[in-house]
Amino acid sequence: NRAHIFDKFNAWKVGTPFGGGVLIIFVVTILTIWAYGMFSIEIGGWDFFVIFFTFLGFGLLGLYDDIKKLVNLKKTAFFGLRLRHKFAIQIVLALIIATALYFKLGYSFVFIRGIGLTSMGFLFIPFAAFVIVSFANAFNITDGLDGLAPGLFLICLLAFLSISTTAVDPALGIFIAFLAGSVAAFLYFNIYKARIWLGDVGSLSLGASLAV
Repeated sequence: NRAHIFDKFNAWKVGTPFGGGVLIIFVVTILTIWAYGMFSIEIGGWDFFVIFFTFLGFGLLGLYDDIKKLVNLKKTAFFGLRLRHKFAIQIVLALIIATALYFKLGYSFVFIRGIGLTSMGFLFIPFAAFVIVSFANAFNITDGLDGLAPGLFLICLLAFLSISTTAVDPALGIFIAFLAGSVAAFLYFNIYKARIWLGDVGSLSLGASLAV
């Protein structure tokens, strides 16, 4: 039974609170909305909407999965949604995001070392969806090791924050800054021995956002 295999893989998580990622999503969303209103920052660009939709969309999926775990939690089980249902919803969300990247932002290219930028045309949509789903689930796996998921994500965020300030993108820069601060605060409680896990709500949201 595949479910029992994954339950065994996540057995060490049992007994430690999970779902801490909901705090990150809540804090970042509230502070971002407050900052945009306070500083009258325009957020009309599709780039911000795509990232924020990814952040909240995958977060809500993970939150539902975490709630199911709490309701149906057994001493040795660590499962919420069925795998096929979870993957199906992830694929739908990823396709919506990839379609927006292609049609609204004009992304259809990838960088191949030695060749440079290469246009994929319409194939960019399934490719981008695959990358988003892969990142989300890979990040979900790293949440099982103390400090690994938020630590790696924080390193990436600092690079993206530098790029956003260089590109003079205040809307995206403020969002990334609040996200980095929230993840850094969470990291304190996630390092050895972890007192809380991100849960699916945090790992799916952060992983998919990192991919985008």
